[in-house]
Parts: sequence; C-alpha cells; structure tokens
Amino acid sequence: MWMHQSTRQWILSSSLILLLSTVSYSAAAHDCVQGAKLAGVAKYREALQHWKTIAYDDTLKEQTQTTVTCLIESKLAASNGEVADWLTQAAEKGIGDAQAQLGWLFYAGTGVRQSTEKAIYWWKKAAQGNVTEAEITLGALYLSSNQFRDVDQGRALLNHAAQQGDTSAAKILSEYEDKQRQK
Repeated sequence: MWMHQSTRQWILSSSLILLLSTVSYSAAAHDCVQGAKLAGVAKYREALQHWKTIAYDDTLKEQTQTTVTCLIESKLAASNGEVADWLTQAAEKGIGDAQAQLGWLFYAGTGVRQSTEKAIYWWKKAAQGNVTEAEITLGALYLSSNQFRDVDQGRALLNHAAQQGDTSAAKILSEYEDKQRQK
C-alpha cells in the first residue's frame, strides 16, 4: 500500500514517540520552564503553544513528544498516564492542540490503552478547530489505512491544511494523487 514517508513517520513510527524519563530533547529542555510555569497554573493553551514553538519540527508527533518531555522534566507529571490526564483536562476544555496531542497518545498507546478509534475521535475534534497538524495526521490516515479509509475526507482535510499554507499537506496530497494516476 502506498504511503508517503512523512506520513509513515507521523502515523506509524510511534515506537519512538515518547522516550521519557532518561531521554530528553536537550534542544528544547531548557525552554520547558516557561511553558511549565503556564501549565502549573492551568494555562493549558498558552503552555501548549509555547511547547509547540520549541518542538524539533512541526509534526504532531514531535509536538507531543515535546509536551510530554516538558511535563515530566518540570515535575508536573510523573508518568505517561499523568501526561495523558493533563492533556485530557485541556482537551475537554476544547483546546485544540491538547485534543490533537491526546489523539497521538491514544494512537501510540502512551499512558493510555492504545485505541485508534479514540485517536480519531480526538483528531476530529482538533481538526474541527482548524488544528493543522490534526488535519494532516487524520487526512494521511484516511488515505493510507485499510481499516479507516475515507479518501474523500482525507483529501478534504489535506486540502484545507494546504489552503492554510501547509506545504507538507500539499505534498502528501500531490504524491497520493500521483500514485493513484499511476494505478
């Protein structure tokens, strides 16, 4: 089955998503403090936005890894389960970045029981709030998955992200369309 390399990284490489207590993102570690101060007083949206800016790249996986690393290093969470609880509180308040990242935790089974269905639920909520990373992740899943295949919805999500200026969404969609024409 066709799958673009960056899609494979977003969707399938969950084995490396959260190397927690002994491994940290040293590039972002010193920048965790400001976000932790915000997180400590339940300013979820602001903390997530800060950590999003210090993530290694703009993929949902990397943003989630940065959030987890920062919550653990700042002692606001002692385990993956506590990170999931923190993100759940924020997600239930309608914070799109938390919804998207909680979806990734469910997809990877990190701190929660693995559930692609729950991942999709949270990614849909985030995508409804125009969280580009959720649109890309969900769109790519819809195009590449046998079980959750929804080509029309996948195209719509990727088109919306591309219209918002995300070049990776446009590239994934273009490569998918090229592959379909070759069949």
